[in-house]
Amino acid sequence: MYLVHIYEIHTIVTQAHIRKQNSFVLLLFFHASYVFFKAFCKRIIFALYSLLCFLNSVFFSFNRSLHPSFVSLLQHRVFVHSFLQQRHCSTQEDLETLISSLCEKNNAMEAFNLLSKIKVRNLTSKLDIYNKVLQSLVNTSNIAVASKLFDQMKEDVSPNKITYMSLFNAYCKFARIEEACDLLEEMILQKGFGLETNLLNLLVGELVKAGRWKTCHRILFKLCDIGYIPPLVTFNIFFSGLCRSGLMPQACKILDDMINLGFSLDVYTYSIMIHTLCKANKLDEAHRLLKAMRSRRCMPDVVCYSTVLHGYVRLGKPESAMRTMDEMCENGCLPDVVAYNSLLSMFSKQGDTINAYVIWDKMNANGIIPDHISYTSMLDGLCRRNKVKECLKLLREMLKRKLIVDIPLQRKLSECIQRHGIDVETKTMLTEIKENGLDFEITFNC
Repeated sequence: MYLVHIYEIHTIVTQAHIRKQNSFVLLLFFHASYVFFKAFCKRIIFALYSLLCFLNSVFFSFNRSLHPSFVSLLQHRVFVHSFLQQRHCSTQEDLETLISSLCEKNNAMEAFNLLSKIKVRNLTSKLDIYNKVLQSLVNTSNIAVASKLFDQMKEDVSPNKITYMSLFNAYCKFARIEEACDLLEEMILQKGFGLETNLLNLLVGELVKAGRWKTCHRILFKLCDIGYIPPLVTFNIFFSGLCRSGLMPQACKILDDMINLGFSLDVYTYSIMIHTLCKANKLDEAHRLLKAMRSRRCMPDVVCYSTVLHGYVRLGKPESAMRTMDEMCENGCLPDVVAYNSLLSMFSKQGDTINAYVIWDKMNANGIIPDHISYTSMLDGLCRRNKVKECLKLLREMLKRKLIVDIPLQRKLSECIQRHGIDVETKTMLTEIKENGLDFEITFNC
């Protein structure tokens, strides 16, 4: 039981600062005596050493801070190394208890070295002890040592799923892709262990980030070949990475593969590709994909339709944009205020007040309440056409709803009114607007 005593003494001493110089000198003396003369009177020296530590803990003052030289002197690894040379020093249970304690305190290298001593002494260590040390090494970023321990485990014990998961997670976390891929294949193909989805997603994400599309494809479909079909979310990570990188032919191939594997593609999968096509100005292809979704019983949502609609607006294609909005309504997908605002902005910039009012009326008919952007877009278009009275009517509505009329809009309205001229009706409306708190820098010359 010596090893346990050693560790207890170390714990007592390292939690305190011995302030008495004499006691510190004596400790140094007894420690040196033990290290250099352990072959002689070792039991007596150790007993005296233990007694002195006890007396210091009882009679002298302590605090939490440690004297650096004293800490380095009393590192328990010195004692462990010394006592492990004795055949009778400890039991396997004592050693495993000490290793577990070291792992809990993240003294990973200490635990690893002690585990190596156990192997030298031909003591059979339990698998859970190995796993604890391995996880401690991973937690302290000692990945190379963890790999070494893993190889050692293959000789001493049979690694289980926990072992593989710990090391696999570490490889992915530290972007050691090759090791992660090799370990994955070994875990699945050789050991037959099931794979947790979150870890597979982690690997796929790292491969996608590194641009290693072929490796990712090989791993995913090798899993499929052995009967392990990754979930849809894993393929979506791969698919979205291809789309973001502009690799559309490869993305389309993966999409077909996913369908052939029997996946019922979700809205998220399609929305990724629609967004990518629209970003590349392939609006007609994106629009055809909307129809393909409906044929495959996956109804497009507001996001899918709005993405295509915004694409047409950005390219200045009003007819296609209107057609897309009509399809939205026909398929029971009500456009939101953002979709309506997109069309209002396009028609207003073109000075097409007729179609702008069509959208405005549809908006109100469908129960969509215009916001600040809606009014601003409409007023901008009306100002372009010098339709002052219509501007002032909308402006009154805006003020009644307590929406903010920003400075740029005020300037546009002022310029429009000055160009048009102020008649009696206009003056009356302006007076009402001023009474509501909005004052234009306009002189009434009527």
